[in-house]
Amino acid sequence: MGARYATNPGFEPQLQVNVYRKAADQGVPADTPATSAAVVNLLLGVTFSAVNNLQGSGFAQGPVYSHLAGYQRAQPWTDAAGVICGS
Repeated sequence: MGARYATNPGFEPQLQVNVYRKAADQGVPADTPATSAAVVNLLLGVTFSAVNNLQGSGFAQGPVYSHLAGYQRAQPWTDAAGVICGS
């Protein structure tokens, strides 16, 4: 689920809520108590026009809720940046 504020084509802020849910592993060799997870991440980002036909983007995401079974760990935050060249 997400939203993008697109009133200015040169600068578009974005907000997303990303949900990840995983059931416990199944089968004889599975470590069932330590494999289920539920994580809700909030992602903030922006897409902007640079020069000519170049666009840039940047995003940062962090958990606002996590329930991890066993000894699992979730990353405290992730980020990404990119450049798009149009014709």
